[in-house]
Amino acid sequence: MSAFLAYPLNTAPDSSLAASGTVTPDATTGVNKSITQTGNLNFGAPINAFDGAKLIFRLTMGGAGGFSRTWDAAYGFEGDLTGLIASTSVDSVDIVGFEYVAAFAKWYCFSFLRIK
Repeated sequence: MSAFLAYPLNTAPDSSLAASGTVTPDATTGVNKSITQTGNLNFGAPINAFDGAKLIFRLTMGGAGGFSRTWDAAYGFEGDLTGLIASTSVDSVDIVGFEYVAAFAKWYCFSFLRIK
């Protein structure tokens, strides 16, 4: 069985991730991750990575806003995405997509969308 069939792409967002502190996503619990940020957030290296795995984060700035986001070295931002700056205003929403490339042991950002 192909790793791409390990779980469906269109699953309800996994909203069990921390809203502040360190987030360690699990690549096997679905693609979609939804976080309402209530404090500074550090994205740790995802666990259970496999070649071609994707993670899509929908990040909503909650609380008073103005919180920071930092990304572990396991995440790669190349080309136009190297200057990725998160929204910091209250209720703003960013969607950030990554794909895991096992040959480089890195989650590469392939999409960034600022909705609000």
